[in-house]
Amino acid sequence: MKTSNKTFLTYIFACSVLLFGIMFQPANAQDGWEEYGESITAEDAMDATAAIDHFSDEGNRIKVQGTVTAVCDKVGCWAQFETEDDQKIRVKFKDYSFFIPTESAGRMMIVEGTAFKEATEEGSEVEYRLEAVGVLLGD
Repeated sequence: MKTSNKTFLTYIFACSVLLFGIMFQPANAQDGWEEYGESITAEDAMDATAAIDHFSDEGNRIKVQGTVTAVCDKVGCWAQFETEDDQKIRVKFKDYSFFIPTESAGRMMIVEGTAFKEATEEGSEVEYRLEAVGVLLGD
């Protein structure tokens, strides 16, 4: 009985390691970009500063590019851009179906997804957030 428990635990561990590795593995490389989530292209991506005008309360589908200024340091479940006028765009990944490497800060990133803007609780500021379906990471 001990042998079968050990075998089962070894199997579970191996599957977990494999799944974890696949989750953080880029789907493929596209012209020097690492690709995460749905397949997107680099064409027609707006600079983060210009993209701010396309965020709305209802949400608009856009493609944004910029330098990553912050990333979730636990698993890479969110990232952040900053605009030239210090606005922050918080990027989360749709349904947490993919993550990016935790060491992505400082890299160029292109994201495609739905862009929302919301007033903060105080009402004096606006939060910009983007729910990404696909990401390209470059150097």
